[in-house]
Amino acid sequence: MRWTGLTIMLLILVGCAATQSGMKREKRRPFNPAEYKFLQLSGDAEIEGQIMLTKPNGKKEFGVDCEVTLNPATSYSEEFYVKTVQNGIPIEEPDLRALKYIRKTVTNDSGKFVFQRVGEGKYYLYAPVEIEIPRGDGKTRKFNTYVHKTIYLHSGEKLKVTLTR
Repeated sequence: MRWTGLTIMLLILVGCAATQSGMKREKRRPFNPAEYKFLQLSGDAEIEGQIMLTKPNGKKEFGVDCEVTLNPATSYSEEFYVKTVQNGIPIEEPDLRALKYIRKTVTNDSGKFVFQRVGEGKYYLYAPVEIEIPRGDGKTRKFNTYVHKTIYLHSGEKLKVTLTR
């Protein structure tokens, strides 16, 4: 009797673990260091931005305490941007060598963020956010997604951008 209870408990725990990690991640293309060789890690461009979210009632609210990522455009980063950011398809964690090229910051109480001393080039700018979507019964459901934009920076440029959803 005691072993039966332990066996059932073990099966329940294994089932919970399988459910939690049940979302399979697609394989990621191999990291190619040659793609990153000519990227400018710093420069004299700047990005000032703000995250604005629209509530189901039409009211606007700031994206407060959101982690904003600035990722230089390569075929490696484009795969994550297109699959995960734009389409919600999870892929494997990135190669650690790619992380030194990625910059992050956090929005303030007004949803604002800044990236300074950015090099010239094409970038993917994105932040995960939680939004509410209306249900048929008059209530709302919370949904995790991204606000995002592809940007192009020139030397000395001061770009203003709003990420909305």
